[in-house]
Amino acid sequence: MSPNAVDAHLADYRARVGDASDLQALLLADLGAIHELIPVLRHLVDTRQAGLGFLSVEAAKVQDDLIRKERRDRVRHAQDRVTTTGVVPAPGSINAFSLLADWTFLLVDIEQTITRHLLHVGICHIKTRPSSTQPSDTERLHVAEGLARVTTRRPLLERLHRDAADLHERIDRAIEGTQVKAMPDPCPWCGRHTLVADLTAGVITCGRDPDTGEHETCLCSDSYCACKTSPRRHRHTWHRDQPGHKSTSWHGLRHAINAAPRKDADR
Repeated sequence: MSPNAVDAHLADYRARVGDASDLQALLLADLGAIHELIPVLRHLVDTRQAGLGFLSVEAAKVQDDLIRKERRDRVRHAQDRVTTTGVVPAPGSINAFSLLADWTFLLVDIEQTITRHLLHVGICHIKTRPSSTQPSDTERLHVAEGLARVTTRRPLLERLHRDAADLHERIDRAIEGTQVKAMPDPCPWCGRHTLVADLTAGVITCGRDPDTGEHETCLCSDSYCACKTSPRRHRHTWHRDQPGHKSTSWHGLRHAINAAPRKDADR
């Protein structure tokens, strides 16, 4: 094979596989950004929320406005490293408990997934911490960062980066607040009334079926879409900041809704 042919072959390979270093950098950046938000997220946890009784719609709205205001104050105090005294009347977010657990799970998942991959390719990863002690999230972060720097398997890094970016976005929404509303239009691909718009993030997603509470199969007309290979896990999304000619933009969603036959009769 001539040198030019070799260069062409390598260029074609890099175009198909891609350089993993960019994904390594993105994954490490997301892990670092989440780690910076964890102290703020912990300030949103308050077990007294379980003691709240039934509230009318009007009272719940007043309570929600108060919670949002006091939560913003708490977040600002945490960011400014100001220690407050006394009882904080606003109940915290139960969602914060789940996000903190998801953070620990993400670090464990990265460590175990990449370790299995390294063992598969013949590289033995030696753990530097005692197995008898429970590692902290900071220790797990150091291990996950170290492992993420040594793997070059792009599909693996893509999945881990996607999970980290998703968690980072959810933590941002939990701290900053979000405005979510259900859309009246049915999904153009599955016909169910499962479209949910996150106006803060500028994303519309086909979510859970309101009747079953489950993520149902949602297949689109794109033969290369991930909904063909992972129909139960893949969520179709449309983004506000994408150009209007793209099918994954909000304009593209409106065009698809107008063009799709109504399937309300099948519900």
